[in-house]
Amino acid sequence: MIQTRRLAREIACQALYSMDLRSDWSRSATKDFFDYFFSEASLLSGDGTVSSELRDKQHRDFAIDLVNGVSTYREGLDELLSLVSTRWSIPRMLPVDRNILRLASYELVFLSDIPSNVSINEAIELAKRLGTDDSPTFVNGVLDKVSKIIVAEPQKMTNLFPSLLEKKVENS
Repeated sequence: MIQTRRLAREIACQALYSMDLRSDWSRSATKDFFDYFFSEASLLSGDGTVSSELRDKQHRDFAIDLVNGVSTYREGLDELLSLVSTRWSIPRMLPVDRNILRLASYELVFLSDIPSNVSINEAIELAKRLGTDDSPTFVNGVLDKVSKIIVAEPQKMTNLFPSLLEKKVENS
């Protein structure tokens, strides 16, 4: 059985992949994906029953929050990825890898309650399941650099994501 958050990340990655291929990052695209994905017909397992893991509201909400977060901050996340991936431009990356990186980078930058090593390891697992043979190594290398730049250059993070500064002010 796949862990609930791992499954939520995989679903989120599928949504991001779909949105990326259609170049539609709107909230309605997110809603359409999840409305279909969590419909009865889509959730049927091989024995004709709906998986209880996929019915879990917390699981579903986590996946939707990830997609909405990546969609909202996609341009900044792509800039961050461009800073650390000097040999591979964002458009040149495989769509699966690109969206795994966006998802994990969003977690690293915005979800401080998730340890960075967990976000990176989960992304590597996604790359193993969804990507090519080279994807796990590529994802690991890029995310290692992302995690280092987040710690070493906080000003760069607030320049890319001004809402981080607003968050810090609210919490002080």
